Amino acid sequence: DTLVSKITVNDSISITVTGHTDNTGTSESNQELSMRRAFTVAGYIRDKKPGSNITTITGMGESIPAADNSTVAGRRKNRRVEIVIYHLSR
Repeated sequence: DTLVSKITVNDSISITVTGHTDNTGTSESNQELSMRRAFTVAGYIRDKKPGSNITTITGMGESIPAADNSTVAGRRKNRRVEIVIYHLSR
């Protein structure tokens, strides 16, 4: 909610939403889960900030871990959604 409150709705803002998973499960199920995560977060942003310019919604599955998947703490960090807000110059 803190991040969403900082999003301005205008044509100079572009948002990407990318879902990720840990390596538990199959690659196929992780790809699907990462997409569901990304679409859920994108939907939340759109509900809170109608007119938000979400240009890309992507699921990366387990392909880009942020931490070591061999530990519980690492797997927890890998289950995430990244939101990038671009301020487009004119």
